[in-house]
Amino acid sequence: MQATPATWRLLTTVGWQAPKGFKILCGGEALSLNLTEQLWKKGSTLWNLYGPTETTIWSIIMEINSLKSCSIGRPIANTYIYILDKNYNPVPIGMSGEIYIGGAGVARGYLNHPQLTAEKFIANPFASIDKHPRLYKTGDLGRYLPNGNIEYLNSIDINKLRVYLQKTLPEYMVPWMYQVYNTFPKTDNNKIDRKQLQMQDTKLVSVESDIKLPSTQLEKQVASIWEDVLGIKIRSINDNFFALGGHSLTAAQLISRMRTNLKIEIPLKLIFDSPTISQLISNLELKTRN
Repeated sequence: MQATPATWRLLTTVGWQAPKGFKILCGGEALSLNLTEQLWKKGSTLWNLYGPTETTIWSIIMEINSLKSCSIGRPIANTYIYILDKNYNPVPIGMSGEIYIGGAGVARGYLNHPQLTAEKFIANPFASIDKHPRLYKTGDLGRYLPNGNIEYLNSIDINKLRVYLQKTLPEYMVPWMYQVYNTFPKTDNNKIDRKQLQMQDTKLVSVESDIKLPSTQLEKQVASIWEDVLGIKIRSINDNFFALGGHSLTAAQLISRMRTNLKIEIPLKLIFDSPTISQLISNLELKTRN
């Protein structure tokens, strides 16, 4: 059965049980590790899928055999994936770039929309390799992992929005999770229909931080406290406390734990001003020097 993560999450919430030999196909939005773990408990085969309508839906797939990551895997047959910089050059393994899709599934363009077609469907600079004339420009960021799998990061459009919001809002008020809608449902009075809005299956996009594991003793100690307070595994010292589910109450718990475990006294405002482990420690070291 194929459905979006939002639908699978709803099914797990109401106690749905998978029949024997059931195969779960999950696509349309990012698959979280938390949902992966819940679906795994059903004892079913789980596949993560990625691909837009413009490339005949699914272009990259992966059977999830580990809870360590939720990469989108590798391209299906007759499909080519390129991760490129702004000059259409392939980026090194591990570096992020825009995902471009080539191959037999790429559409010719948008009917009666030549300008949009020219923007999203570009001449294939690698046509000598895959023998197809066009690439589809997805607008999504991704990167190749050392094992050859592809990791989806987030939407480039979301990054542009974050840059704007960061100029106008305090860091802790800038969203780290976005819901993407193609259109807004309207009422008869031409107002947004909020009930219909909540019922739509949409693409949930998170903004990934640069992954940098805790390395110093203090970074590891602070990361351990974060994990206890938030109840999750910290992937990077650049992860945002509030993006991981933190709020003013858990921030107060964090301050208490740091006071007890590390003998460090910090004001609540510092957590909001420095919401990552990296920023927090940098500010603490600066205060110590001063």
